[in-house]
Amino acid sequence: MVESPAFNELGLPEGAGKRYSLEELNALLPSPEDQTFNYLGFPEGAGKAYDLESLDKAFPSREAQDTEKEGREGMIFIKTQVKKAIPVEEKLWLIPEVTSTTLLAGEWDIVAIVKAQYLKGIGQTVIGRIQKIEGVAETTTAIILKKT
Repeated sequence: MVESPAFNELGLPEGAGKRYSLEELNALLPSPEDQTFNYLGFPEGAGKAYDLESLDKAFPSREAQDTEKEGREGMIFIKTQVKKAIPVEEKLWLIPEVTSTTLLAGEWDIVAIVKAQYLKGIGQTVIGRIQKIEGVAETTTAIILKKT
């Protein structure tokens, strides 16, 4: 069972914004009680990224009881191919989970806000929809912990 983290004076989980090492993530995230091993002798799932449901449990939103009603949000930073920012931004609006978009000048061309009930839904939207839009070259995701 994963314990809920303590919150700091801003209402963010303790350590929010900190970059975690693999060892720290392993300590924070739940591990299966009955671990099985694959044919190479590695634990099942070794080498794959943590699933987002485990991250939801390990890092609950500030008001975890409202998570199911209000959902989670992520900022998706998008680099596009040359002269593709406007067509990509227009296609983003066809994705129901996208709640806003902003065209940028700088390292990233677009930032989109994606809302889903769970973190897994944000990941599925990015991988299954946003990255498949013609003209998208690269994305990176930042999970929103608190809005003021």
